[in-house]
Amino acid sequence: MPFAQIYMLEGRTEDQKRAVIEKVTQALQEAVGAPKESIRVWIHDMPKENWGIAGVSAKDLGRYRRPRDRPITRTDDTQRDERRQTP
Repeated sequence: MPFAQIYMLEGRTEDQKRAVIEKVTQALQEAVGAPKESIRVWIHDMPKENWGIAGVSAKDLGRYRRPRDRPITRTDDTQRDERRQTP
């Protein structure tokens, strides 16, 4: 019986969580050939103040997720942008 645990910051809608459960179930079914009925998915809603990114809580950062192309902190953002603009 495959059992997937997904840790996400709080703030997702019920529909988004349904989609995660459906797609993770599908992926496990395809990847390991497990019957759909035997697959379990557990979503852990993590409070934003309990999740740290580069030493700062997600709550203090004011976001629930960080796009891959965006920096983690505002200070890093300014420094990185300055470096990119310098030829």
